[in-house]
Amino acid sequence: MKYKIILLSVGFFLFGNVQAQFVGESFGDQKYYAASSQYIDGKLEVALQTVNEGLQRTPSHQKLQELKKLLEKEKQEQQQKQDQQKQDQQNQDQKDQQDQQQQDQQNKDQQNKDQQEKDQQEKENQEKKDQEQQQEENEESQDESNKKDSKEEESKEQDENSELQERLKEMNLTEDKAKMILEAMKNSEKQYLQQLKRKAQKKNTGKPDW
Repeated sequence: MKYKIILLSVGFFLFGNVQAQFVGESFGDQKYYAASSQYIDGKLEVALQTVNEGLQRTPSHQKLQELKKLLEKEKQEQQQKQDQQKQDQQNQDQKDQQDQQQQDQQNKDQQNKDQQEKDQQEKENQEKKDQEQQQEENEESQDESNKKDSKEEESKEQDENSELQERLKEMNLTEDKAKMILEAMKNSEKQYLQQLKRKAQKKNTGKPDW
């Protein structure tokens, strides 16, 4: 766009110099050259203001009219470019915000997951500890019960021995003599059972008992 204005300015400048040799520069030409210089320096708004001032006094000035169109088109393009940049920045800001929210949510989810795993591990450890403690208590209780049963059995055996001693004493028998009598009774019972067994075998063979 600037190159077009520069070429236009050069053309009109040369044409204006030819005329200026005879009649000098008009007010419109002065405003035109001033506005062109301002635009080349990057002062678009100032250049438009200068063009409008020139057109107020010379509304039919062709060079000012064409320069105004070029400047207004340039201003429109700059405004569109600024609007696009602004929109791009807004889109980028929105994307950055969404990315940040997504990252925050991921971090929160990970923290929740880590906490749940930690709680679960602590729960399992506590349950294992409770089971071990319960098992230990059960074993201790069983040991106590076994000791108690053993003591009761021992006490019962002692009572039976005491009762036996009392009976032997009443029968005027010593413990050794009572053992001998008991052994003799066992042998007699054993012989009797053997006799029954031989009789049963003889009956099965059909032979007489003699």
